[in-house]
Amino acid sequence: MLQKVWSCILYLYSLVNFWQCEPAQKLAVGHVNMQQYYGNWNFIAAAAGNKSALESFMLMDNTLYHLGQDNVPEKMLLLAGIRLVTDVCITKNWTYHFNNEMEELVLEDRPQLKTEVFLAKCSDCIILQETNFGETMYFKRSMLYARTQSLGQEYVDDFREKAKCMGMKEFFVLPWKKEYCDIQSAQQRYKQLSRGT
Repeated sequence: MLQKVWSCILYLYSLVNFWQCEPAQKLAVGHVNMQQYYGNWNFIAAAAGNKSALESFMLMDNTLYHLGQDNVPEKMLLLAGIRLVTDVCITKNWTYHFNNEMEELVLEDRPQLKTEVFLAKCSDCIILQETNFGETMYFKRSMLYARTQSLGQEYVDDFREKAKCMGMKEFFVLPWKKEYCDIQSAQQRYKQLSRGT
C-alpha cells in the first residue's frame, strides 16, 4: 500500500515538473540602457507558432545586424547584411522608436508590429519577439541574436524551450555555411542615414 502511494506521489511530482514552463524575462525598453545593445549581432535562430511566420527566415543562410543610435535620441537604426541560401547578399535597414514610457520597441511605418525584448540565457545574447497585429496577417515569432555566430548548443536549446513555453513550436536555426555579407556597406549606409544624407 505504501509503495502504491509513493508511486502516485512520484508520478504526480513528475507531471508537475514536466508541465512547468519558464518563459524568458521581458525587459521594458524604456527602463533599459539601450546603448549596451549597440553594435553587431548574429541572427542565430527563430521560433513561431506556425511555419509561415518563419518562411522569410528560411531563405537565409546567415544574417549580421548592426544596431546603433539614429540622429534622433529616441530612435535606433538596425542595419542588416543578409546572405541568402542562394548566395545573394541583401542589405536592409529599419528604424525603431523608444522612450522612457515604453515597454516595447515600435518599428517606424509599421505601428501594427510590436517588438518586445527578452533576456536570454547567455549574457551576450538577446531575444526579440515580434507580434504583428495587421488586418491581413497575424503572427508571433521570437528571434535569438548573439554577439558571436558560434553560440553553444545549450543556449540555442534554452531559447527553443522558452519559445515552446510561449506556444511557439516551429523552430529554425540559420545554417551559417556561407560567408558574411559585407556589413561595412551597411554601416556606411548607417552613417549616411544618421547624418541625414
